[in-house]
Amino acid sequence: MRLCAVMVRQTRRERLDDNPQACRRARRDERSDEMKDIMGLMKQAQAMQAKMQSMQAELETQEVEGASGGGLVKVVSTAKGAVKTVSIDDSLMKLDEKDILEDLLVAALEDARKKAERMVEDKMKSMTAGMQLPPGMKLPF
Repeated sequence: MRLCAVMVRQTRRERLDDNPQACRRARRDERSDEMKDIMGLMKQAQAMQAKMQSMQAELETQEVEGASGGGLVKVVSTAKGAVKTVSIDDSLMKLDEKDILEDLLVAALEDARKKAERMVEDKMKSMTAGMQLPPGMKLPF
């Protein structure tokens, strides 16, 4: 007695003993199911690509504000990192406090960058909520 290695669906387990036609039919059905799965993945990928393009365009217009020194230095940038404005309180405009001002400016820029990264992460999480991605896989690649 010879058993075919192919099982037809979990719910309907059949032994395909010495029946080559049944074995071929089961293999064909299995390939058809695999193709449906691949087509579903392709549709998901296309939808994801469209969402990614719209999100990228949206990130170019969304702004984040970074601040340092208790709000004495503020930086506004887009979520993509383009700096729009820098605001420095007049009290920092002293020649002998140049180093402090430079440090505060760097800190404000870094704060804005981190806020932008969090915004992108949140948008990606909401976008990929329905997708079954492998563990550890991050988007965009």
